[in-house]
Amino acid sequence: MFYPQIRRFVDAILNGRLLHHRFPCSADITDLVFLEIENNSALMTTYIIFRSNHSEMTVNSAIGRFVREVWNLNNTGREYKPQSTLIKTYMKHSN
Repeated sequence: MFYPQIRRFVDAILNGRLLHHRFPCSADITDLVFLEIENNSALMTTYIIFRSNHSEMTVNSAIGRFVREVWNLNNTGREYKPQSTLIKTYMKHSN
């Protein structure tokens, strides 16, 4: 199934390169995850593989959902001006 792979993908990003953003959690953590994907060729390759089998909305929504779930975050509102070019909006979070 596709979702466990995405959860592991997000977990590796959050608990690896972005772990220093956990406490307190940066409100833009979802944007930061997508920026990590954009700026890392190995992560981007994995993202492209996910996208080759599923729609952009399905993949991006799953990534966003797992950002919240992996760190048990609260939604705090929608942001409409992400830095990442992979997304158009994202949910802001806090712990």
